[in-house]
Amino acid sequence: MPKIINSSARLRNFYVVLKFLPKKYNIQQHIARGKHIQQLNIRNQQEKPKSQVLLTANIPLTKLNIPIVRNFLHKHTKQIIPDESTLRKNYIDQCYTNTIIKIRDYVRNKNIWVSIDETTDVEGRYVANVIIGTLEVNNPGKIFLLNSEVLEKANHSTISKLFDRSLFILWPEGVLYDNVLLFVSEAAP
Repeated sequence: MPKIINSSARLRNFYVVLKFLPKKYNIQQHIARGKHIQQLNIRNQQEKPKSQVLLTANIPLTKLNIPIVRNFLHKHTKQIIPDESTLRKNYIDQCYTNTIIKIRDYVRNKNIWVSIDETTDVEGRYVANVIIGTLEVNNPGKIFLLNSEVLEKANHSTISKLFDRSLFILWPEGVLYDNVLLFVSEAAP
């Protein structure tokens, strides 16, 4: 037969647990300390390059969950390897922003071409990729994957909206339509 505990005993046990939990202001004081902030900055400087290397080499961050990979990296870098979810939450946006800034800087004041290609993935979703390239006189231009989106449908309307959204990513202060000399897509009517 199960043991029945009266409510006052439960409250006493609950109070004992609460008594030893850190108070909110204690945590806030700890976080505001200079030493804590310094340690966070050091950790950020160490972990950002790891995620950037993996992403640049097209290595999925989920590979960090494999024990052999984790042990290898820990052994050779002599650093704690963060969980892939930590990298995803804290560093992917920074890497994306840095990459977009590099693309904007390279494309600045150059004519470009745009290609949008759509496909369906394994689950039947329509995925469209926006690729841009620079048009240069004496050498081949550089090519970039600018945007990739899941679309409701793959038709001329959704492709034209994707075109505008993608160019707004490239030129957020105002789209320079005159710099786009060529647009290639199989979805145009």
